[in-house]
Parts: sequence; structure tokens; C-alpha cells
Amino acid sequence: MAHNPALDVATFLSGAGIGLTLGTNLFVGSLRAESALVTREAVFVSGGSSTAPSRVMGQGSETRFVLVSVRIRWSRFQEGDAMSRSILNAMRAASLPGYLDAFSVQSEPLLLSVSSEGRYFWFMSFTLSYQEGV
Repeated sequence: MAHNPALDVATFLSGAGIGLTLGTNLFVGSLRAESALVTREAVFVSGGSSTAPSRVMGQGSETRFVLVSVRIRWSRFQEGDAMSRSILNAMRAASLPGYLDAFSVQSEPLLLSVSSEGRYFWFMSFTLSYQEGV
């Protein structure tokens, strides 16, 4: 099975019933500027660095650990904070097909900054593990 952790997390979140729709207010990739295609209130999911795979000598399979970052941009603090916590809670209960585990790296969403336009930005990351070469 081919794995695309950022897309798989975004697809999961889109179906989690928390008000996110892939391609509308949920995007795969880095943070994007607001535009006619990218809403003011939006969530961005991207792949990140990871640790080395775990491999048993002489076997063709390995367990990979991938870090997936989620960035949230919202105009109102309370709504953005609630969305951040909804994402965190959805991922805590996540069972993603093809993955051994998915867990949060942080216990709480991290409020990063407030832009000059009054947009709030949160960040959280998740580690996903899966077997490759099985």
C-alpha cells in the first residue's frame, strides 16, 4: 500500500465530522495566503521530518515513523481554538487504514502567533507509523 501521510490525515479529518472539507477549508501542503480559492479560516496539513525507519537485519520490511504537521488559521480566537481542539481530539481517536498508530506529539494545540490582519495561527503535529515492504 502506498502511503501519503499528509493526504491520509487530511482525508481522515475531512470525514471526521468537525466541519472540514478537503479542498475547501482543508488543504494538503504548506500554509497558503487567503485567496478566492483558499478561505480565511483554513487548515493546512503537511508532511515533515521523521526518525529513521526501524528495520530488522535481513528482512525486507521496515517500520517508518512520519511526522505530520497541522496548521490552523482562524479569524476568531474562540472558534479557532475550538477547531484546533476538535482536530486534536479526532486524531487522538484516529484509526487510519494502513497505519499501525497515530498519536499527537503535543498535549495541547500551540498558539503560534497573531498576524497583523488579526488572524490566529495554531500548530500541532502527529506521528504516524506504518510498515513498508511487507
